[in-house]
Amino acid sequence: SDVEMTTPDDLSPLQPVPLPTPWPDANRRLLLGQGTPIDPLARLATFDDAQFERFIWEWVNGYVAHQYLEVQHRGGAGDKGRDVIGWLDDSSIATRRWDLYQCKRYKDPLTPGDFLPEMGKLCYYTFRGDYTAPRRYFIVSPKGVGNSLQDLLDDPAALKQKLIEKWNDWCSNAITKTEAVRLEGAFMDHVKTFDFSIAKTLPPADLIEQHSKTRYHLAVFGTAFKPRPPVALPPAEIAAGELGYVSRAYEAFADHLKVPVEDPDDFASHIHLVRCFSHARECFYSAESLKEFSRDNLPDDSAFVNLCNQILQGVTPTLNKRHSDGYEKLVDTTEKAVSVAITSNILVSEVEPSDRVGLCHQLANDGTIRWVEQ
Repeated sequence: SDVEMTTPDDLSPLQPVPLPTPWPDANRRLLLGQGTPIDPLARLATFDDAQFERFIWEWVNGYVAHQYLEVQHRGGAGDKGRDVIGWLDDSSIATRRWDLYQCKRYKDPLTPGDFLPEMGKLCYYTFRGDYTAPRRYFIVSPKGVGNSLQDLLDDPAALKQKLIEKWNDWCSNAITKTEAVRLEGAFMDHVKTFDFSIAKTLPPADLIEQHSKTRYHLAVFGTAFKPRPPVALPPAEIAAGELGYVSRAYEAFADHLKVPVEDPDDFASHIHLVRCFSHARECFYSAESLKEFSRDNLPDDSAFVNLCNQILQGVTPTLNKRHSDGYEKLVDTTEKAVSVAITSNILVSEVEPSDRVGLCHQLANDGTIRWVEQ
């Protein structure tokens, strides 16, 4: 049966694409490195309606939405044959271009009998003027289309002829629930001149490849991380986002030197502090890159937050020790962070020593850690 995309029952004809809900415990053992990953195509073929709908919204939010100016959905009763709409032009454009994605989950590859009623809806509602013809019409299905339907999609003239031949059998009573739609007169003329070449299939392999570009993919299919990009060097000027941990470092250096420290010039003659400060910035940006890597590959920030919490718990005994000054506390704590055991976290394989030190400075940046108590 079709996947019904839930639409709020209000007066708005089109709804923004909803955020996908979290995938409950999907491939959890695979994420922890236990067991052999299931081939994504095989897993996609097993999805039930709810799972396929969740997968579609992940794909729409993480991939399709970036290809268009605006993306909306309309699935469910009264959708007039439209599931996902990608607008290429602003709403102020009179002949606004758009692409249509029709999502179908059947237990087998789609047949002409499965698809032609949907094509019939497109012809009917464009004939009535409910909406214009899309630029492209993609069929999205976890098991793709069968050979018979693919042959028709490859030959738009044959697809049109098959629709006309089978209209009474497959389409007439499938367009609306209130009446049979006859293929005659001006409507027949419209069908004969309609461009059937806009209909395309999005093969499951392409669908998986596109989903793999999203941050949801690994959590669903248990696949490996893509290579982590190299860490960029800190900018010469201290950025606004660094002011928290930089201020904490200044406090630690002032406590060590027993003089006020408000910028790097105030400790420029103390090489150990210059090196400490430079290392702190490099490590902060290393941890920042890990945060971005997590955001790009995982559906939420829970793994990164857990990583920060594990580092915090591991260094807390060191933070609670007596130190001669804030600088010594900073050095001892970040040194301890390098050896803290991290367990049951999907990011652990990506964590470098510089990330561990940087996470301490991340925690100082948000005020969780202070090197000098106020």
